[in-house]
Amino acid sequence: MHYTPSVIAKYSKTSDRCWRNCGIVGDFTHIFWDCQKIMEFWSCVKAELRRTLGVDLLINMAMPLVFKLNLE
Repeated sequence: MHYTPSVIAKYSKTSDRCWRNCGIVGDFTHIFWDCQKIMEFWSCVKAELRRTLGVDLLINMAMPLVFKLNLE
């Protein structure tokens, strides 16, 4: 299980802000998808998938939950 800054802040005297220092509340969606720095990471992943597999994927929050790749 992964605890985001917003969850940790509920139980301790720590900041609920993103640990990448962007100033936004670090909830699950922000930490893994919406933070500008993580968006750069996902752009690199997408580019590498395009280069390696030859497919252009739409990367969004649902992918890890319902990922199905059809290469036909």
